[in-house]
Amino acid sequence: MDDRFFNSFLPPTIKICGTELSSFTLWNHLALSAINSPMAVGGDSISVPDLLLAVRTCALNYGESNIKPRLRDVRWRIKLSRNTRLFRKETEKFYKWMELQSSPPIFYRGGTSGDINKGIERGSRCLGLACSLMYRGGLTESEAWNCTLGKAMWMDAQFAKLEGMELRFMDDEDLVEDAVDLSNLTDSEALEKFTAELPAGLVQATYKHWIDNIKKKEGSE
Repeated sequence: MDDRFFNSFLPPTIKICGTELSSFTLWNHLALSAINSPMAVGGDSISVPDLLLAVRTCALNYGESNIKPRLRDVRWRIKLSRNTRLFRKETEKFYKWMELQSSPPIFYRGGTSGDINKGIERGSRCLGLACSLMYRGGLTESEAWNCTLGKAMWMDAQFAKLEGMELRFMDDEDLVEDAVDLSNLTDSEALEKFTAELPAGLVQATYKHWIDNIKKKEGSE
């Protein structure tokens, strides 16, 4: 497994705007969405109050909902409003922390036709993930909602695999997009390479793409 997996299951603890945050959970994501926070639903810009409210929300455990500002938040609002560089730094730290724990598994998935389609599983909505952890994994309601977003998506995908869905998890090495020179391969070498490295359903299509685009282009130069 790669860092996306470990960060989802072993979340790093960080201090943002004076508040220590550990796990970005399903409950945190649900609460951010409920208050329409741009940190969760997106937005053209992020304000100091947006950041402080998001940090306060992400310190909640399942069942908690008190996000009233504290004296600490008032002090940080003044500090960040006066120092745009610090505000940018704390915002970037928050997004990085949230992203580390929200990386879903990436895998090849079998389709109904038997073909293998490469895709990124973004996961269900928070309720769907929580219900999956409770129903399929036997977690309590509190355990499910306090689960990190990334961990919930990884477990949900693994449950599907155990239930018979054709999945092949991909590591970071599989996702490297550095250009590989395939133009000098012979037909048999190319076919052998694709057969060894790709799911069966992708071999012929990739080989045909190589013949029509890479080899043909190289021969015309």
